[in-house]
Amino acid sequence: MVDMTETMVERRISELELRYSAVNEQIARFRAELAAQGDLKQGSVEMADQLRAKIEKLKSQNKRTAAALDSLAEGDAA
Repeated sequence: MVDMTETMVERRISELELRYSAVNEQIARFRAELAAQGDLKQGSVEMADQLRAKIEKLKSQNKRTAAALDSLAEGDAA
């Protein structure tokens, strides 16, 4: 039973790490898009604000994911 629990925890950690990585990639894409808009002086202020809001939402999501990873790691270490 312990092996099954460890396997489930390891799987959950892997899923969270993948999600964290994917969100970081999205953040990077949105930042690049925001920078390109500024460099090209294209897009509206509203569009830029929407991108900034998306970035902040994703950063918040990653903070929760990191907290979940920490929690699992602490539980795994115990």
